[in-house]
Amino acid sequence: PRVLEKLELLGVHESVLPGVVECIRTGKLREVLLLRCGIADKEAAAIADAIASTHSLESINLDQNKITDVGAASLALGVQANETLTSLTLRLNQVHDAGARSLADMLSRNHTLTKLNLRYNKITHPGVTVLRDAWKASAERSPDLIKLDNV
Repeated sequence: PRVLEKLELLGVHESVLPGVVECIRTGKLREVLLLRCGIADKEAAAIADAIASTHSLESINLDQNKITDVGAASLALGVQANETLTSLTLRLNQVHDAGARSLADMLSRNHTLTKLNLRYNKITHPGVTVLRDAWKASAERSPDLIKLDNV
């Protein structure tokens, strides 16, 4: 299939998202940026299912949405099953420590993800610690390519 290198959408109506999810699922996108699109946990779960089944997506940025721990857990499962995604960005969402634990669990099973940005979420010291420990456990990951604040 023909692959689009990059799709960047800013503040689009949620009615556009099913089409984007289908493009991810069918392997038509390498890089996706869905910024300020109102993506909540339900939409994150659909995106996660698409991530799990694609073999072309390398980077996804879901900055400034409404993703909570539930959506982070869904995304962690999707990324865990994916072998091409190298970058996940969830800046400025509503992820807390439970979501951080889900993502840390994913990091221990997925070794293709090399960039993770969770800045400006609600993750406290315990969540940051479990993420950093999971990140460091993989020799393939550079320590400076995980972006967390709070600590």
